[in-house]
Amino acid sequence: MKKTNILSVIAVVFIMSACNNASTNNEQKSELQQSSIDTTKLKPGEIYYQCEMNPEVISDKSDSCPKCGMNLEKKEKK
Repeated sequence: MKKTNILSVIAVVFIMSACNNASTNNEQKSELQQSSIDTTKLKPGEIYYQCEMNPEVISDKSDSCPKCGMNLEKKEKK
């Protein structure tokens, strides 16, 4: 009886943590889409910010990467 209760509690904790991770990933994707810019439309000399580990993460403001948490590096359009 005690084993069944303990296993039930563990199962509920795993399910809740899995649901929490899914919403966090969706929030990160949404944040990434909002801050992403098209560098092909930038003029030479304009500044943008890009993640060194995830080069697809590009923003118009200095922030941290939503994928890895690293600071975005300042870049200049050439």
